[in-house]
Amino acid sequence: STFMPEVSDLEKEKVVEDCITRLKKNRVLARRKKLQEEIRLAETSCDQNELNKLKEEFNTLIKKG
Repeated sequence: STFMPEVSDLEKEKVVEDCITRLKKNRVLARRKKLQEEIRLAETSCDQNELNKLKEEFNTLIKKG
């Protein structure tokens, strides 16, 4: 059998937290990219209400990192 080093619960917790953080960051980056496309479309169609709403969400995402 393969030797498996003993991993403490604390280390396991850290790995899980790192994964969750990475997933959240990826989701935010994907949403920001989609928002940029939607903002471009709203600008093209001159939809000011939609544009304001999208820009507000985009700015909120940027502040979150």
